[in-house]
Amino acid sequence: MTHANTSAGFRQLFGRYPCVCPSSCAIIGGNPCPHDSDVNKCLFGRNLKKSTLSICDSGVFQKKGCEFKSYEELFRIYEGLGVQYGVIMDSPKEKEVTLETAQKAIDEYRTSERKFKIIGVAQGKSLDEYIQCYTQLKSMGYDHIAVGGMLQRKIKSARYVMVRDEKLMRDSLASIRRRDPHGWLFALGCYSPQRHHVFLENSLFGSDYKGWIFQYSGVSPKRGNSRSRESRFTQVRGFIRDEILARPQLWRRKTRLLIVPCSKIKRAYRGPAQALRVYDGPLYRMLRKHVHDFSNDNGFDVLILSAKYGLIEPTKTILNYDLRMTDKRAEEMIPQVTTKFEKVMLNKVYTDILVNLGDTYLHALRPSLSHLPSGTCVQFVDGRIGERLASTKKWIMSETL
Repeated sequence: MTHANTSAGFRQLFGRYPCVCPSSCAIIGGNPCPHDSDVNKCLFGRNLKKSTLSICDSGVFQKKGCEFKSYEELFRIYEGLGVQYGVIMDSPKEKEVTLETAQKAIDEYRTSERKFKIIGVAQGKSLDEYIQCYTQLKSMGYDHIAVGGMLQRKIKSARYVMVRDEKLMRDSLASIRRRDPHGWLFALGCYSPQRHHVFLENSLFGSDYKGWIFQYSGVSPKRGNSRSRESRFTQVRGFIRDEILARPQLWRRKTRLLIVPCSKIKRAYRGPAQALRVYDGPLYRMLRKHVHDFSNDNGFDVLILSAKYGLIEPTKTILNYDLRMTDKRAEEMIPQVTTKFEKVMLNKVYTDILVNLGDTYLHALRPSLSHLPSGTCVQFVDGRIGERLASTKKWIMSETL
């Protein structure tokens, strides 16, 4: 994630990602690029670009605020950066001001075809104001909305790195999710490992956190000090190399996928809830006991084949239902399941796939499995219910999650 108040040189490098240094490419271990910086010729580069989302905000949280006077200028920056998402010029905690600028933003956005998706921002001073702002943004036509204004300055610091009201943040996310179970939702600046479960429970698309970048070690980051600036750049590049670039390559070697059916037994939720909590058969009780991260973002992924919803992630919000998988239903679902599976496979390369589906469910999935990349190990679970459960548990526990 970046902001628009950056130099032209930085924006040029950002737009070329991941091909930012042809003479010493971090993707292939510091060697010169053999593809003339053409990412389309580089398998590793393409996979990295596919697995990376880029978002740009307007820079309202910077010391001078957003430097652009019009949305025409701002959107030109977003296009040049090549980001997938661009955030409007919101006003922290000011609902009415934010709604006014949100209308200008979406009007300008609709004047031409855009390469990025626009993100509206819900602002407010209270829970009611956040709900009202979110509702009005939806009525304007915003499909992607972030919750903002949750941060405050640290004492004697210009940095927005603290959540000002933890309860307000959690209540706002939960209330918005109850009103809009399937809406795209982002929390601006609020991420912390301690809040990860809160974001999962409320099915957030994501959240950013800039705090790490201000915790430099060694040289004090005084403004204008070339030595401290070089130290900061070195630390940032090291973080990107070790924590971002290295991880997708590691996941390509060991990412595993488990495909399971929905469950006849369901918990009696009155409203929408995550699929992994709605389904309550023995398989799901075992999964909840032994799998602690269902985000499909840690090298171990789970997909559920639902008679009603098709192929879904375990954190997808669903409603309780009563629909059995039949041969006819499985046949009807083949196009839908195939499309979803192909979309999943565009973003991940799995080394091991375990399919725990009965014959009827498998009929809906089998066409998808016929086009897996070479080298993918696919195993099928069979036997009685207890045997299938034991085999699945053994496969899950065969590698530390």
